[in-house]
Amino acid sequence: MNQNTSEPYSDPFDADAPRIRPYVVTGGKTRSNTPPPSPEAIVSTIVDLLPTSLRFERRDIAVACAREPRSVAELASAFDLPLHVATLLVADLIDEGVVRASKRTDHDIDFIELLIAGIEAL
Repeated sequence: MNQNTSEPYSDPFDADAPRIRPYVVTGGKTRSNTPPPSPEAIVSTIVDLLPTSLRFERRDIAVACAREPRSVAELASAFDLPLHVATLLVADLIDEGVVRASKRTDHDIDFIELLIAGIEAL
């Protein structure tokens, strides 16, 4: 078992590692009111001040996307979330007017390589 506290999920097969179930992260939701963004959709934060109601992963996503727009797949990988959970969280943030997700129209090679790397990291 990895004793490094900064990487609690370093071994996905470690039965003693702390786990947070996806339904806890999403508040029990399995669907959103907004059509879910695609994995390659680029998410960017559109508010200057984040609502105080944002906590945990939702806040982390908003802060990360304020620094640099990222795809939903990249967010899932960066925060060690199942893709469906990241999609739900982004959809909730869209509903709240915190972020927007835009489809990528130009399929440049750099973006495709980043997307593949993010998906492989899942």
